[in-house]
Amino acid sequence: MQTSLDYLNATMRFGKFFLVEIVQMRGEELVAHAAQVVSAPPRRTSSGSSSPAGQADEAAFLAGIADHSYRDAINDVIAGCTALGVEVKWRSQGASFRITTPDRRQPLSIGWILPDDSHWQGARFATFGVDPWSLSKTPSVKGAVEHYTNRLAAIAGAKPVASKLDAFTFGIDTLPNAHAAIVAAIGNLVREIGEANTVVN
Repeated sequence: MQTSLDYLNATMRFGKFFLVEIVQMRGEELVAHAAQVVSAPPRRTSSGSSSPAGQADEAAFLAGIADHSYRDAINDVIAGCTALGVEVKWRSQGASFRITTPDRRQPLSIGWILPDDSHWQGARFATFGVDPWSLSKTPSVKGAVEHYTNRLAAIAGAKPVASKLDAFTFGIDTLPNAHAAIVAAIGNLVREIGEANTVVN
């Protein structure tokens, strides 16, 4: 598998390939699945980035994180979301995690990662949740997203955002122990939306 991974990453012009193990976690009332990265492609240097001018990219963002545990946790969240089909949209400051919905063309943001010295509407570091105004435009996923934010609230270290966002921040000290549960919550969200769309169709 490692040889195949190396070949794909060396020959494909677009995209990156990861080996991901799906870990099942059982609780008293629910079963969750978390994506754990087994092997990742080599990190690109910033000089090799193809991102538009003024826009962040994954390699540069990770390179700017000094804390190793926090950087590894961010990397695992990005890889886990990518494996789940969640879009990672890089912007001038950090990135947002976005899912498609049947209600509108614009994807719905369900999380944000930002540099240590940056913030957006109260979101800082690694923040997961939703903008209620955006959610109001996507009523078909409201129930699934509310389940998602409830799961986030139950994760140890979750700090509610003091703004209009229905979201929770995980900082340098808390994300390393929480990232697997966050990816599991996102996985459950993706599954619930998929199941709802299947019923509708």
